[in-house]
Amino acid sequence: MSVRGLLLLALLSAGTPTIAADELVVRWAAGNELGVYGYIIYRADSAQGPFVRLNRAVVRLQDGEPDGEVRRYRYADRTVEDGMEYFYVIDVIGINARRKRLPGMISKRHQAGD
Repeated sequence: MSVRGLLLLALLSAGTPTIAADELVVRWAAGNELGVYGYIIYRADSAQGPFVRLNRAVVRLQDGEPDGEVRRYRYADRTVEDGMEYFYVIDVIGINARRKRLPGMISKRHQAGD
């Protein structure tokens, strides 16, 4: 498994996580996931980190045929505070247990009611 082998089509909703009153929803889409086991989401309060793992369980690959060879994923961060800016990155976990950081990072300020 290599990050080059993973076609990441849209990281984190093309830069705009969905906002709910008490959460930010991180969305991404990926294709060519051969050798991929799943994904781990990390968050920091600044672009320099430190980044802290959010999901206890790995976001596993979806079953079945992907939509147009693209699978879409989401993770709801329910530990956000109103007015805070957060930075997210995603690691891909291979079936060989190796981790690779996906390119790209997104920042978003949580504003309830936006």
